[in-house]
Amino acid sequence: MEIFGFLILGRWHPRFGTPAVALLTQGAIAVTLIVLLGSFIDAVICTAATVYSFYLATTLAVIVLRRKEAQVERPFRVPGYPVTPLVFGAVCAYLIYSAVTYKPRIAAISCLLLPLGLLLYWLSNRWTTRSGAGSGNREEMEG
Repeated sequence: MEIFGFLILGRWHPRFGTPAVALLTQGAIAVTLIVLLGSFIDAVICTAATVYSFYLATTLAVIVLRRKEAQVERPFRVPGYPVTPLVFGAVCAYLIYSAVTYKPRIAAISCLLLPLGLLLYWLSNRWTTRSGAGSGNREEMEG
């Protein structure tokens, strides 16, 4: 059993064909946020700034990689590139701004949770590397 390892979250349930443990964990986190914050809306606002920050970062990465590695063949073409990602990035930035200005205290919670999540991820990778638990292939991990 992994102490800090998140490998169990990536395992697919043999009968349902889904990452069942990950879905149950995500549901438990969502319910916990709703209970702690008092409403579904506050739970959404709590996660909005962080979620849209990742969307914005991904969008910017598309633009950067297409400039830096223009010669690489892309399996998917972005319709309307570069306008589409620029518009989406602007919408993400606006949604981050809106979440932070609407309920700054609640949005700050997610900004504080992000480094905690990164720390847990780092510890998980460090523990997995030291124990050798992460050296198996996907089929071995799925069990």
